[in-house]
Amino acid sequence: MHPGLDTHESHHPRATTAAEVDAALNRLAQSTTAHLSRDTVHRQVLDELQGMTGATSTAIWHIAPNGTAERLCESCGDPPAVSPHASFAAERRSFIESVARTRLAETTSSSQRKTSTGHDDDFDDVQMSHVAAPVIVNDVPVNVVEVLFLAPLSTNAARGCQQLLAAVCDLVGDYWRSSDHHRLQDREQFWISFSDMTQTIQKPTGLNPVAASIVQACRPLLECDRVSVVMQQGTGCRLIAVSGTESIDRRAQTVRCLEHLARLVMAGGESLDSRDDSAELAPQLHRALQAYLDVSHVRGLQILPMVSVKPDAESPPNRPFALLVVEHFRERMATPLLRGDCDRILRSCGLVLDRARRLDAIPLFRWLHVFAALRTRSTSQAAWSGWLKLAAMC
Repeated sequence: MHPGLDTHESHHPRATTAAEVDAALNRLAQSTTAHLSRDTVHRQVLDELQGMTGATSTAIWHIAPNGTAERLCESCGDPPAVSPHASFAAERRSFIESVARTRLAETTSSSQRKTSTGHDDDFDDVQMSHVAAPVIVNDVPVNVVEVLFLAPLSTNAARGCQQLLAAVCDLVGDYWRSSDHHRLQDREQFWISFSDMTQTIQKPTGLNPVAASIVQACRPLLECDRVSVVMQQGTGCRLIAVSGTESIDRRAQTVRCLEHLARLVMAGGESLDSRDDSAELAPQLHRALQAYLDVSHVRGLQILPMVSVKPDAESPPNRPFALLVVEHFRERMATPLLRGDCDRILRSCGLVLDRARRLDAIPLFRWLHVFAALRTRSTSQAAWSGWLKLAAMC
């Protein structure tokens, strides 16, 4: 039994006026120019087509680069009582792939079997009519829009349906081009913001100033409400920077719960996402996560490990030395970045933070950093140059 076939004998093309067609095409044009998801646009296209044509079924197929077709979505009528031939699915797919190859709207017919009494031994042969048209974007077929009728089509009806599908496919193609344009704009904006972030976090010197610049620069790039940096300190963890905050209250319960949670995440070495229902957390980690969510009132939490590029000899490989904590206070989190984008951000922040951590461990570097800071505030540059030279010689 095929879900796209209907039992009603009267599923011929519906008589649609020109005004109704124009109104439906205008609604589709507005949808294709709006910032809607592809699933939403595809569903509206199918609904409008079914309303204009009265078809038994409407479907949109995806065409892979190698020319094979895969059905994305389909809109059907009532559950049918039709037993299609075993080769129906193969014939239908072959027809869709043929339309994609020729890049022209086509019509074909196939014989199916239906029962009018509901008994499996009472079948009659019926004629199925298929009409399909391709969606061409940059001279490449990306989709095929299909309508099916449980009735034979006349030549004029088939030609009119092909023209209607061609107009709808033009609108879907416009949506694809607009969607690709917005996607490229978003990618361009990300790379500009990413470049600005990498330049910003490399300006300060010292561990705490670098961590502060990281949380301030990453918050708009990650489209979140708060970013924090937690560093490993001995066997525990220490919160060293929070976006939008200049000082950290060590006695606050939120700070203590976050540092306890970070210690468990650091020991596991894996990222943590509070909204990932498929992840199976250890009981101790689950309790720590719930405790922090209760005291912080955040709606979404992600803890991302930063791994040292050049790990210490005594440290195991791929062991994180710091964590980037991303928090959302809104009910719905923003659109997540691509996994590769998150890896780039973590790798850049981890590289700069690891370098600041290693330099901060050098005692002489701390003195030079103090002298450099004092020199910028002094009017006697020659005197401070002498002190810096003396400190370097020592």
